[in-house]
Amino acid sequence: MRSHEKSRKWARPFGELSKWVRPDIAAIVCFVAVILAGGHPAGAEEDDAFQLGVDSILAKDVQQHIHTLASDTFEGRNAGSRGGHAAGIYIAQQLRKSNLTSSVSATTYFQEFGNECRNILGLLPGSDPKLKNEFILIGAHYDHVGYGTAETSNGPVGFIHNGADDNASGVSTVLEIAQAWQVSGEHPRRSIIFALWDSEEHGLLGSKHWLAHPTCQLSALRCIVNMDMVGRLKDSGMEVTGIRTLPGLRRLMSEQNRQTNIKLNFSWTVEDNSDHWPFYERKIPFIMPFTGFHDDYHKPSDDVDKVNYAGIQNIARWMYGNSRALANALELPRFRDAAFQETPAVQQQREAPLPAAEPRLALTLAPADAGPGRVIARVYPQTAPAVVGLQSGDRIIKFGDTEIAPQTNLAGLILRAPSPVRIHAIRPGQEKPIRVQLPLVGKPVRIGINWREDPAEPGVVAINLLEVGSPAEVAGLKFNDRILQVNGENFKSGEECRKLLLESPSPLPILIERYGQLRTLTIDVPELTAKAE
Repeated sequence: MRSHEKSRKWARPFGELSKWVRPDIAAIVCFVAVILAGGHPAGAEEDDAFQLGVDSILAKDVQQHIHTLASDTFEGRNAGSRGGHAAGIYIAQQLRKSNLTSSVSATTYFQEFGNECRNILGLLPGSDPKLKNEFILIGAHYDHVGYGTAETSNGPVGFIHNGADDNASGVSTVLEIAQAWQVSGEHPRRSIIFALWDSEEHGLLGSKHWLAHPTCQLSALRCIVNMDMVGRLKDSGMEVTGIRTLPGLRRLMSEQNRQTNIKLNFSWTVEDNSDHWPFYERKIPFIMPFTGFHDDYHKPSDDVDKVNYAGIQNIARWMYGNSRALANALELPRFRDAAFQETPAVQQQREAPLPAAEPRLALTLAPADAGPGRVIARVYPQTAPAVVGLQSGDRIIKFGDTEIAPQTNLAGLILRAPSPVRIHAIRPGQEKPIRVQLPLVGKPVRIGINWREDPAEPGVVAINLLEVGSPAEVAGLKFNDRILQVNGENFKSGEECRKLLLESPSPLPILIERYGQLRTLTIDVPELTAKAE
């Protein structure tokens, strides 16, 4: 990965952020339909073939690639150097083993450019008569910084910088994905270019050269994958950028994460620090996984002993599934122009929680204790509880028809109760229980959530309000969870989601995505005696 001092700042009008590009709607709907079907409308034989490909990606093979590419023999793979050329020969041999044709000419995988640099380009031709003329590109830069200079090294210079993470890890991932396609025996609908870039460390020169001299029509290039520094996966997960460039990418990548279950931190940040950037500038959608910077970045200590090989195995398996879903989608929507304005600051604004709803019962309860019911800690003046005569220190023993025990979810009872509700309470020093009819604010709540919709995530809603004590909270839903299915059914809009939530019987299974991981939670929805919101 290329180091840089500043990220570019965008100055496009804020008002463009929420624009929806009408001509793309049909493609988006079709693309989302493929995602909802699991990424590929395949039968049992296709699923078996895909699994063969997945199972062929092994940590030991990843380790072999990285130990070769990051060996001292290749002298840090500086662009155009003898070590860089030797690494290129090894990579070309691996592409040939995966039965890839050349994307350059009938005789070579190499696309040469200035100062003896060479991109390496393999091709997996598509099988669909029409879609084979569209392309997915899976790439990684294979150069590093050689012995290091004051400009390229974080020191010390004069020693071999093997670049095991930067970027032998990315190259090994691309090679394993290519091999998985060969093992599976499948033929994607779209063609796939496997690109190993040279001279990334000197200004993204290899990818820029290819864009100036492409081996396919740029208008036919529908999405790229940029693998750069994926060798240090931790339990905290990995960053994924580019998700805003093509509608539905977040859901697609999460669907393909079912087996690997990597924690994915989806970021709206896009920086000019790797080979995705020149494609992004040309409005070509991209995906970039990244396991993060570390103290060995651009140092001789970025070596093979620091690499998480099992982590790369999982990343490569996941990205193989992503490449398959993208290559086989019946239609792919175009680049989202709004992505240019969607900065981390905009993300923070968009994903902020809604203000808490007005409490239905305007009093404060003390923590549960060993006694019966729940003690009222505070009654606020001029509220309904004060008007009907409830006081601080009163102990609520019955709410509606429910006797209150220490473990009772009283907050949930309050949310779903009709108004007014009968309250039985006992007051210290008073033998006779207090019985009141207490008006509640608003209508009963059935689920206890609100959400936002996002044009970059069609067919999904993201929770931005979760009521304390609600059935949704009790089931384990959290702020910013994405709801993908309700009761086993997909939906196209928030209104369809709302209808499913209100009308489906209990218990109610909800498929959610949280940090790219899918899980099904079950909401026990109580019957309501009044209409819920």
